[in-house]
Amino acid sequence: MEAIWALEDLMVKQALLMRASMRRYRRLTGKERRETSLTELLIEGLKEHGQGLVSVAEAPGPEAHYGADLELWLRGAGYLTGLRLQAKSLHPRKKSDGSYRYLHHPLDGGTTSQVTKLIRNTPAPLNPGYLYYNGLDEKPQARSACCSANGYSRRHGRFGLTFSGADVVQRLEVAEPRRNSLDDVLPESVPLKCLVACPRAQRHPWWITWPVTTAVWPVILAGGRRPWIARDPYRQPSTDIEATVAALGSRVFQGQLPPHLVELLGGGEATEEFSPTARFVAVIDGDAAREMMT
Repeated sequence: MEAIWALEDLMVKQALLMRASMRRYRRLTGKERRETSLTELLIEGLKEHGQGLVSVAEAPGPEAHYGADLELWLRGAGYLTGLRLQAKSLHPRKKSDGSYRYLHHPLDGGTTSQVTKLIRNTPAPLNPGYLYYNGLDEKPQARSACCSANGYSRRHGRFGLTFSGADVVQRLEVAEPRRNSLDDVLPESVPLKCLVACPRAQRHPWWITWPVTTAVWPVILAGGRRPWIARDPYRQPSTDIEATVAALGSRVFQGQLPPHLVELLGGGEATEEFSPTARFVAVIDGDAAREMMT
């Protein structure tokens, strides 16, 4: 089995577990699980099923202290793609796929929107985005930006976890009327597994171009915003990937990476100078997946 499928299997498994957990909680309580507990569930799943592939760290205090739920880093071929993610859960309603009730959350007494603050306060080389928890009872009517474009399997379990750039939410917020349904969001988002196993990226040798080619999704979903990527301080990039970076038009971060990330990349536990931009930090290592499969 190739490394790309090992990572895809990891992410699909998390999506299926997330969907099952949300449906079970809804059936037992008649309520929806909070985003905080769902993110904790995702982190536990990544730790349990991604041993050797995923490094995680948890910051003290509530999510509100950090302004985002998850700092997700994709590592491989000498580069890093970082995403600062705000989580939102789907609230099903009768005769509809449901809506993200708190997608357009006001802050600072209603003077600032959450998405505006997320975009404004996300430092380079992180890219702002949204992580959607979807406890769907049935396959959604809408198609995602990925699966509608290339005929990829639409098995609805994969939609338990989806992703979009923050600009997507910003566009929906200013629309008249303001839009927050699954039908609005899903066509401009992709299953989270697409970030680690992008069908569009498979035309290239995966271990050479990943995760740089993954940066294509923030470009597509953000309406052209050039994504940030960063060089891995511990691994040397190949000459092949440099050409891919140039072709994608990605912005290569030239500054110092935050200490907590450097600790995780070096095999530490991010205990020194822990200063994340989200409650949880996770690093998915594509190089490790490749080594495990060879």
